[in-house]
Amino acid sequence: MKSNEPDEPTNLTDRQIFYVLSHGQKRQAEIVRLLSTTRFSEKNIRKRSRKLTENNHWAAEAKKDGDTFYYRKNIGRQPTLEKPAADYSDIEDLLLDIEIKLGIKSREDLPTSNRKSPSLHRIFNNFLREVDENGQILNTDGHLRRYFNCVDKMLIQTEKGFSPEGPPPNYPIKTYGYFYTALAEQHESWKRGQAHEEFDKYLQKRLSEISELLGCVPTEIASQIMQILALIDIKKAREGFKKMVCSNEHRLKILIEHAEICYVYSNESNKLVEEMNIWKGNVDNIEVINKIEEIKKSVRDKVDD
Repeated sequence: MKSNEPDEPTNLTDRQIFYVLSHGQKRQAEIVRLLSTTRFSEKNIRKRSRKLTENNHWAAEAKKDGDTFYYRKNIGRQPTLEKPAADYSDIEDLLLDIEIKLGIKSREDLPTSNRKSPSLHRIFNNFLREVDENGQILNTDGHLRRYFNCVDKMLIQTEKGFSPEGPPPNYPIKTYGYFYTALAEQHESWKRGQAHEEFDKYLQKRLSEISELLGCVPTEIASQIMQILALIDIKKAREGFKKMVCSNEHRLKILIEHAEICYVYSNESNKLVEEMNIWKGNVDNIEVINKIEEIKKSVRDKVDD
């Protein structure tokens, strides 16, 4: 333990909050959501967080725009970046390229009329590289808003491109893979205090749309989307998992892996079995019914081991 670091709390819930705040400030609602997927109940976490500063000398709170933030005094509201922040002009160029490719802006908005932007999958690959190499990508409110305007466009493109009734997707599958991987990794950075403080708030507003996509996208994209949902909101992840099972578009092995992520890792195998029994009664596709039985058997076997 560092010399200036306070002793860990003896209360188990406070100790979990202590760890979460080691990466910088968090809203009360964010603390509740991040920890309520563990063995602690949402009610207990909410109750303890309200008295955090009263019960712990290391905790402090601040208010901004109607939200209450909690942080550790020895760390402060914004921790030091583990990696250097991305270069503003590099991200500006990438965002502009994405906006033009998605039709948000026209080619006339380019700094030079003869400049050619690369393919979208290459742009997203470059963006993902920035996420991997730098500590904070979206350094300003303007960049954050523009990025999520692009996210909205990509969610629409994903839904239209993989809907059974729609035309084929506009881009190769790897384009969507790069996009959703970068989205997931940025949220992981946010949890460590290494991303724009509003990133989670913007992404939260889109979780229902993201979860809906699991009813139509192929496995390569579904796995990336499930990663996002499982990191942020296990309830939404489970809703998406149900769509994956009932769509009958995914291999049994993949479905078992996602069942483990959504239920087994949090010791809720019995809940999975109960819910799947309900799903089974609402479908008439024999292949889906067989997969449900195989998933249940696999989960029971893991619990019995």
